[in-house]
Amino acid sequence: MKMVTRAIAARMVIAMMAIGLGIGLMNCGGGGHVSDVTDTELLKATLDGTSETPPVTTSGSGNVDLVANRALNTIAFDLRTEDLDGITGAFIQVGEEGATGPVIFTLSNDSSSAAADTLGSGDLTPDPDAGINTIDDAIDAMADGRTYVNVTTQAHPDGEIRGQIVQR
Repeated sequence: MKMVTRAIAARMVIAMMAIGLGIGLMNCGGGGHVSDVTDTELLKATLDGTSETPPVTTSGSGNVDLVANRALNTIAFDLRTEDLDGITGAFIQVGEEGATGPVIFTLSNDSSSAAADTLGSGDLTPDPDAGINTIDDAIDAMADGRTYVNVTTQAHPDGEIRGQIVQR
């Protein structure tokens, strides 16, 4: 029950942030303050086995929508997967397309096919070698396409589906 409640709350946060972004953009021409708008990154990842390194043959797929807010030091996410058995976790990792790298955020440590929550500074595992020491550094890497979402399974402990995080 707690997961459902957190999932609904995270989706509401994502929706409210998106609505706030739209209102802020509409107010730009009227001299309104848009600091929260300029501090927000709308991001996404489309997950499949061919994006894994090395590629994995699977019918599994998924997508992630993310709203990163620099002013609040938060990243709200909504992860959905399909046709995966034995999910063991979902993570945001540092790495260009075709490369692997360390985990900087854990999205889920269970077998759920969906997860939604809001990450904060306390959820970040810094990686100084990759230049990620703060949540701002992580958001920069995400917006620049230098991170990916990886979903692991019992059959593929290094990852069954993956997708680069890119701007929406």
